[in-house]
Amino acid sequence: MDQQPQDRVVVIDEDNASCSLVGRLLATLNYATPDCLSPDSADEAMKRANYDLAFIDITASRQGGIELARRLRSKLPHCVTILMSCQASFDDAVEAMRSGAHDILRKPVDGHELALALNRYQEQKRLRARVLQAEKQYVRLVQNIPVLVFSLRPDMSLAFVNQASQELLGYQPFEAVIEPRWLPARLHPDDSERMLMQLAAAMDCRSPFTSQCRLIHRSGQTIHTLIKSISCSATEDEGPLLQGVILDITDRVLLEQALIQEEKLKTLQVISEEVAHEVRNPLTSIAGFATRLGRKHPESGETTEIILMEARRLEKLLNRIRNYLSPVRVTQQACAMNTLLTECVHLLFTDLQKQGVWCVLDLAQDLPQVFADPDLLSQVCVNLMLTSLREMPSGQVLTIRSFSSGGAVQVQFRYQAAAGAGSPDPEKLFMPFDQGGQSLGLALAYRLVQNMGGLLTFSMEAGQSVFTASLPRLSREGGMLFSERRLAPSTTTSARTSPRASVGECSFEELLDREWVLALRKREPIALILADVDHFESYINMYGRKHAEEALQRIFETLKSSLRRPADFATRLSEQQFAAVLPDTNEFGALIVAETLRQGVADQAILHEGARLAGKLTISVGVASFVPESNTNSLDLLAEASRSLYQAKLKGRNRVYAPGMKAGEASTGKAKTG
Repeated sequence: MDQQPQDRVVVIDEDNASCSLVGRLLATLNYATPDCLSPDSADEAMKRANYDLAFIDITASRQGGIELARRLRSKLPHCVTILMSCQASFDDAVEAMRSGAHDILRKPVDGHELALALNRYQEQKRLRARVLQAEKQYVRLVQNIPVLVFSLRPDMSLAFVNQASQELLGYQPFEAVIEPRWLPARLHPDDSERMLMQLAAAMDCRSPFTSQCRLIHRSGQTIHTLIKSISCSATEDEGPLLQGVILDITDRVLLEQALIQEEKLKTLQVISEEVAHEVRNPLTSIAGFATRLGRKHPESGETTEIILMEARRLEKLLNRIRNYLSPVRVTQQACAMNTLLTECVHLLFTDLQKQGVWCVLDLAQDLPQVFADPDLLSQVCVNLMLTSLREMPSGQVLTIRSFSSGGAVQVQFRYQAAAGAGSPDPEKLFMPFDQGGQSLGLALAYRLVQNMGGLLTFSMEAGQSVFTASLPRLSREGGMLFSERRLAPSTTTSARTSPRASVGECSFEELLDREWVLALRKREPIALILADVDHFESYINMYGRKHAEEALQRIFETLKSSLRRPADFATRLSEQQFAAVLPDTNEFGALIVAETLRQGVADQAILHEGARLAGKLTISVGVASFVPESNTNSLDLLAEASRSLYQAKLKGRNRVYAPGMKAGEASTGKAKTG
């Protein structure tokens, strides 16, 4: 038998010879030398020592060894006791087992019998260790499973809840357990009565149940859940307990609603196209004949005017249907939702003041980016705000909340409608047959959100109107700005915080064209900087793709730090090429920025043995600056900057070049203007 150095053994016997015998036999079985105690000193010793195994003479002490064994187990529950007796009777054996003794041995103790008893002790010890390990694993599993597990008392207080309460509803387990009726307080008002009846019925042990309901997160957001209970059980300490699990099905509910919306839109498109086609031709004939009738019979003026007015109204309706069904180009990219909402509030600040409405922004910290079209998303948010303003009386509060839920980012527009406004029908609210908002109309906003993979809903909660837009969050597996093969995420930035802080490769020309139009309108110069990493292919071959990507990121960070003004922004065009757009900047100003960038990269001293002259990674920079004219466009600026970049490469790399430089001149130090 292997020695068990962690086992501390004690022998309690008035007979010293018996103690010595047990000690010698234990030594032959590779056990440590036991402590030998008299019955009178055993109680005091048990207060100080932590024994694992105790041999106790059944006649020890005035009360007897069995009573001593009971006291030992009460103080050291894990301690295993083996009783010893000179003439153990059947009654003694029964009483020993009732006291919790592991075994009983005859005195004098026989070595073979002792070995058998110790084998049983070790087997029981291993079994206890496995049970303890299984209990620990069970606790870890229950605490870390992404499902809320609960035990509910008849008074609706919690006997237990796992760590998922923090993730699902924002409460630590101890907070939930100490709060009376914590679970009923989390139920959505519209689901509360139904769920309490089901919980009470299940508590009476009638039957388990499975039910879908809504719970309220600590932050106030609505969580769609599935509650499933198991048969009621009873314990000695707690009495009857209802046990069950709560699953977060918010993503599934949103997906189902999105699929329903998509099917509605498809059906609506088919019907609307047919109606518009079949109605427009006879409507045109009716209006034409009414006009001719009015000219031929002037006395019928009122009648013909009514016909023409209704014809115009139907024409407007058909135009709304046509506009609603017309294709909308959606260019999705990463969008900072909180930034976009803040800009929309600033945009409508005058409208808010005029209406006498106070806007409260309740924006979640560290909100994930969404994958959407920033321009269309801004239009949707502005439209929802304008719709809310038209419904609100002066002096009310418009609350805009953002939060993350599963794979979606949600934005809520919550307000108290004017008295007597009535509750709109959510089924008809987003249909194009009634006049929508002044910017897009709710129908088109509904469709735009759906085209971006999201969901737009309306509900009434606690007497307040709530528009909720759910949009897909950006993920590595989902929509990325650029291919993972080419670029790391978040490779575009802006010195100002705006929805266009991240642009995709396909939309850079559009962004540049937008700035060009603004410059043309203001008659201001606009500059473009193109930078390309020198000898980059040899750098990849020499140092590998991982180091190359790290070097590119350092260069991009240097480019961002070179931009000082809020209107300037930068992007990464391709694997090794970067661009910066500088509104209201002439060539001289752009050269200063470009030289700062070039020098900053050189100061990084990124080792590149393949660059024979510099010995480090460098960049070539091309600069162009135009004052836009009506006969030019942004592509001319891009072409001029590309030619400048080519000249910088041609003149030896690690240089800045601009068209205004003198022949043969290219900046490798302080910027010159020629």
